[in-house]
Amino acid sequence: MFKIMLIDDDVPMLKVLQQMMDWEQLSLSIIGSAYSSVKALQMFKELLPDIVITDIGMPQMDGLQLSAEFKKIKPSVRIIFLTCHEDFHYAKKALAMNADDYLIKDELTAMQLEKSLMNSIQSIQSTVTMSEQISYREQFERNIDLFKQSFYQRLLAGNPAHLLLEYAKQLEIRWEYPMFMIASGTISLAGTLQKYSYHDISTLRYGIYNIAQELSRTYDGITVFADQGEWAIVLNYRQSLAFNAQQYLHRYLQMLEENCEQYLKVKLRFVLFTNKLEIEQLGGALRQMQKEKYYAYYVDEPIMTREAAKLKPKYGDSKILLQQERNELIRTVQAQQTEQTIASLDKLFQKARAEQLDPIELIQDCSRTMRLIEMQSSKSTIDERYYVCLDTTMHVEDTKMLMAMKLYTLLGNIRTQTSSRSKDMKLQEIDQYLLAHLSENVTSVDVAQYLYLNPSYFSRYFKRLTDENFTDYVHRFKMKAAMRMLEYPDETIEMISLKLGYSDRTYFTKVFKKYIEMTPGEYKSKMSSGL
Repeated sequence: MFKIMLIDDDVPMLKVLQQMMDWEQLSLSIIGSAYSSVKALQMFKELLPDIVITDIGMPQMDGLQLSAEFKKIKPSVRIIFLTCHEDFHYAKKALAMNADDYLIKDELTAMQLEKSLMNSIQSIQSTVTMSEQISYREQFERNIDLFKQSFYQRLLAGNPAHLLLEYAKQLEIRWEYPMFMIASGTISLAGTLQKYSYHDISTLRYGIYNIAQELSRTYDGITVFADQGEWAIVLNYRQSLAFNAQQYLHRYLQMLEENCEQYLKVKLRFVLFTNKLEIEQLGGALRQMQKEKYYAYYVDEPIMTREAAKLKPKYGDSKILLQQERNELIRTVQAQQTEQTIASLDKLFQKARAEQLDPIELIQDCSRTMRLIEMQSSKSTIDERYYVCLDTTMHVEDTKMLMAMKLYTLLGNIRTQTSSRSKDMKLQEIDQYLLAHLSENVTSVDVAQYLYLNPSYFSRYFKRLTDENFTDYVHRFKMKAAMRMLEYPDETIEMISLKLGYSDRTYFTKVFKKYIEMTPGEYKSKMSSGL
């Protein structure tokens, strides 16, 4: 049943409306009627009807004004206006109120009213359907990463091809062609830890994943999956003489690398597997890619093919082969010899490269060595997050860089100013955008798009960077600008309010007082008196 409310200052007209048709047959229920606008407004707040039939010409508050109040309380309410006037001035205002109909009382018939009511019901049902669709879509988009991760696990498990294609279709992944090619990607810590802390790595990986997904929308056939701190990139394509799948995938990887360096100031590394695969072979190839993830450990090119990256580790015991270099490293740290410590570290990794030691064993040995050094040092508390980062390094220079950072910390030579300068640069870029759009209502979504970042990631990243939410930051930024403007005698509060995107002076004054702890008028008076 849809709830109906009738409003007319002509009481006989209310009775005519009530008796004009069989309301229940139309799935309608009259839940209230009022002959004054004051009573109607109070009744509306209590009953919240779905449809209101109201007269326009009423004392105190006419039907148009009353409907505006209804819309504020319940935006989805449908309005049907009744009037004795045929003046188009009223009709135009009624249309501006987004009314479903404008009916002349003297010409009103049951059929005409029923038709208007059916239109209102259809509008309500359409709105409900649309809301359900939007809700489903929002839920789908909110959980898309989990769905994709589930799909990736099915790929690795080697599910039947027809089930994989059906699941891909449900996730709106367009795998329309028979051939596939894959690549793996990882963050280059050696090029990243000069600007960020290792605490930021998980957040950066999420940001890179979002950039990779956004970029994939402009490259047909490319799908990106998160894979244990790395990324698996899958290209689906139709084999033809005119299309070079390897070059196409290489271009995507190159563009991804450029975007991440431009927007996040990080570098990436990729291994491109040039095998041409059918969907039945895809799961096995992805599993093989996981097994071979350390094959590029000693290769320095940012984008390389599997053939160029692949090595055959000697699987020698790094504990024995690097014993001399490790002991020298420990000795120089204990002696607080900075230059000799870094030289010892260089020797250790030069030998590891020359011997092509097994990366997994090398990383484990490096981790044990650093733990031993930390336990012997009274200057540091062991941070397990550091060792998680060290244990998952994917390139020899990354392992070396993380060790060097920790050694500098232990030796008392850390330069904390680097991190703050990096953060200042990011805020400067955001401030420049706000300054260029001072008169606009800038949202975090706007800035995220400007920085080529996912909005939800940007909100978390911004909160961590500034320790306040984006809305507060924008208001504070604008209020500082307002303070400068108020120092000029020719600038009125109304003008400043509009220049800063606040159309309502009262709201502007409220915001100014919240952040500056006085009203704009009080601040202007203070500046004028020179206090």
